[in-house]
Amino acid sequence: VKVDVKSYAAPQGKLQLNASVSREGKTVSSMDSGEFSLVAGEKKTLSLKDKVIAPEKWSAESPALYELTLSLKDEGGRTIDSVTKKIGFKKTEIRDGVFYLNGVPLKVNAQCSHMQHPELGHVMTEEVIRKDMEILKQFNFNAVRTSHYPPVNKYLELADEYGLYIIDETGDEAHATEYVCSMSEFTEMYRERVRRMVLRDRNHACVLFWSAGNESGESFNINEVVKEGKKYDPTRFWMYGGNSAVHPAEDIIGPRYPSPV
Repeated sequence: VKVDVKSYAAPQGKLQLNASVSREGKTVSSMDSGEFSLVAGEKKTLSLKDKVIAPEKWSAESPALYELTLSLKDEGGRTIDSVTKKIGFKKTEIRDGVFYLNGVPLKVNAQCSHMQHPELGHVMTEEVIRKDMEILKQFNFNAVRTSHYPPVNKYLELADEYGLYIIDETGDEAHATEYVCSMSEFTEMYRERVRRMVLRDRNHACVLFWSAGNESGESFNINEVVKEGKKYDPTRFWMYGGNSAVHPAEDIIGPRYPSPV
């Protein structure tokens, strides 16, 4: 766990960051940073590490979730800040062109999903999201491609809970102006879109792999998207929803309109 801790006011003496991982009330890991101090306006990155032996793996069939709790304490032991996040353990790999999850070959049977509703517009309520996911599970879909932008936070939280694989897609569709993919003045915009997505969503167990976008061009900016994303999450594979059969930076080839012959 890497945590940024920043002081926004005058220093309050020695501090300590504690982290615990638990499942169903049973603690499986405890970590602490040791004492440290901050001056006003200073930020420190703290690294805490532990090994969890034989965790229950997260999958669509068995969405096992653990709770990670971070607590910042003052030198008197009083908790001054705390946050809890649901996390999961899983392993992904590609062997001889086959995608494996937790050592088992996986066929991803996905549907595309937009954050749209006929009456609510772009406002997706928890009730609507739960209904969508229950329909998908009833019809044996195990995954969703979030076309063509990252979903609301609640969507990923509920996908963690229901056991629904997410192909999280960067919101950089250019469509009628795909030529911007070969323009260097747009490179940082492509990078910013993917950076925001990965930093927000990388701790969700449901994110199976990332998508570099949809119809966002066929030039070097797509490769820059993948490279930028891998800086912030080197653990997952990448695909791209374009029309080309090959992109040098991709791990998974997913052209939208393959020839039937």
